[in-house]
Amino acid sequence: MELKVIDLAAYLAVADKLDCEPSKLTEQLGPELIGLCKEVSRALKEAGAVVVKDPRCSAEENNRFIEMMERYYESPEEYKRPQERPNFHYQSSLADGVSIRAEPYIGGVGDY
Repeated sequence: MELKVIDLAAYLAVADKLDCEPSKLTEQLGPELIGLCKEVSRALKEAGAVVVKDPRCSAEENNRFIEMMERYYESPEEYKRPQERPNFHYQSSLADGVSIRAEPYIGGVGDY
């Protein structure tokens, strides 16, 4: 499966100017960014993930992060087990890579 690549450059260019009032966001974002939001929504519904291209992050930083995550997930369970924090309700256990699945979102976030 090929994941959709979302470039944040257009959003970041206007992010500081947004007042985040929900009734004004459509007008403030404009058609290009509304289209980008719809692309993100569609990709998340279809694939459960997107690849984010952030111009603030260099390729070197990205590679360093990926290598760090690979080392972590390759580490033994006894290293990761003490890091479980079930008291944080969004994390009930370690991600084992098998039992975790994306759940379909059912709710009201407009037409996105």
